[in-house]
Amino acid sequence: MALGFISANKRTLCAALKTNSVILVPGGAAEALHTSQDTMTLHLKNRKGFIRLAMEEQKQLIPCIGFGENEIFPTLKAKEGQEGIKGLIWKIQRAFMKITTVSTPVITNIIPRPVKLSVVVGSPIKLDVRKTIDENHEIYIEHVFQLFAKHAEKLGYGHVKLEIV
Repeated sequence: MALGFISANKRTLCAALKTNSVILVPGGAAEALHTSQDTMTLHLKNRKGFIRLAMEEQKQLIPCIGFGENEIFPTLKAKEGQEGIKGLIWKIQRAFMKITTVSTPVITNIIPRPVKLSVVVGSPIKLDVRKTIDENHEIYIEHVFQLFAKHAEKLGYGHVKLEIV
């Protein structure tokens, strides 16, 4: 619980939501291995548990985007099944992430780059409990795209494409 971190399991989150606001990073470790200076890849397409939980607990969601994170540690780009050292390091990083739930782009980069980080915060989204989880998920994703479009250019990321996987 150091620094206020808690488990992301449902029981722990429900208990925390009774007395606190909770910041949840649905993309997590998987996103760290897919950084690129020209594409912001967010792992949200199949992450719907946080939508279900917000609906059950009748809590609002507030989308946030961190600009500059992709420049801290450049990651090794390898395609699935790629051979050679690049492919081997990629396999090690993916295996380590699956076992520990922590990504390891530092295998290829030990010292972080000094970059400006800007976190933008959107408006609260009140989910409609009469809609399905998928419908509310689509609303959340649309808010993320709108937040990105509103801030990317003025923060120097107009050339970056937002991709939801």
